Amino acid sequence: MATYKLTPDGNLENISGVIESENAFYIDPNGYIHCFAFNDNQELPGNIKMEITTDYVLNLAGNSGAPHPGIGWTITSSLNEAKNGLAGCGDILDALCFSGNTGALVDTTEIWDGSTWATTTDLTEVKYNLAGCGTTSDALCFGGWTISARISKTGIWDGSTWATTSALNEAKYSLAGCGNVSDALCFGGNTGFPFVSKTEIWSGSSWATTSALNQDRYKLTGCGTTSGALSIGGTTGDRVNTTEIWSGSSWATTSVLNQSKDSFAGCGDILDALCFGGNTGARVSTTELWNGSSWATTSILNQSKDVLAGCGNISDTLCFGGTSDTSTATTEIWA
Repeated sequence: MATYKLTPDGNLENISGVIESENAFYIDPNGYIHCFAFNDNQELPGNIKMEITTDYVLNLAGNSGAPHPGIGWTITSSLNEAKNGLAGCGDILDALCFSGNTGALVDTTEIWDGSTWATTTDLTEVKYNLAGCGTTSDALCFGGWTISARISKTGIWDGSTWATTSALNEAKYSLAGCGNVSDALCFGGNTGFPFVSKTEIWSGSSWATTSALNQDRYKLTGCGTTSGALSIGGTTGDRVNTTEIWSGSSWATTSVLNQSKDSFAGCGDILDALCFGGNTGARVSTTELWNGSSWATTSILNQSKDVLAGCGNISDTLCFGGTSDTSTATTEIWA
């Protein structure tokens, strides 16, 4: 057996033993990677078989074993414009960011190729404090604030252009969302005081109202799918640390964040999630990691910022835009 540890510079350090040509691996709660000689008759923890490289653990096969959490944030190539109140989706290899506020509301879309951002086709209207989900091939954006009013419009991205599609059932901004172009959720938001707990579900062609959050709030974040999702933090007038979990049909409260905050970003799913940045009364750089039952603080962002965007998972995450002392174009990568 060989044991490896992921080092702060992103390499794998051999702690003991020798790796064989074919192996089975599992990652323990402390982040150590244990490598066993593999054969058909051997029972292995988690029944995991994978390849291992110095670029992290790749090609996970089998039906168990959690993704390995990243260990820290690194600044990488910036957006082409500094903005806050934007939305984003995708992963660290292919991501999309859209809309926002540069001092004026914009309809800009930028696409990430794994190393740099490039501008692409604009949204159909300027807006900010919207929500979005999906990939660089297929994405949704919904809600937000335009020049003079909150909106209910939904935009759909086909990989090259945006088109308007069926609207939300209510106009709102500073809402949260998750999912994809076939199945999505949106929840919370601001309809013009009061804040709302309404949840809407996207069928691929239209939105329908479903079971509400347990708490009216906006400036929250969320992640997951229509089968299982998290709604995290936000404000009810006072900042909250509330976490709710969506079962596919209803919301239930669960373990709270370590900070009460709003205007932050998050990604992941109901088993493994990350939230970062935000405002507790002051902008923060805090990152918290969700393990399926509770939140723990981990390595901080390089900048304290709020009204930012992010995408990815607990192994590999992008964080981009937001407001530090001023609007920022900074992109950070978690790995």
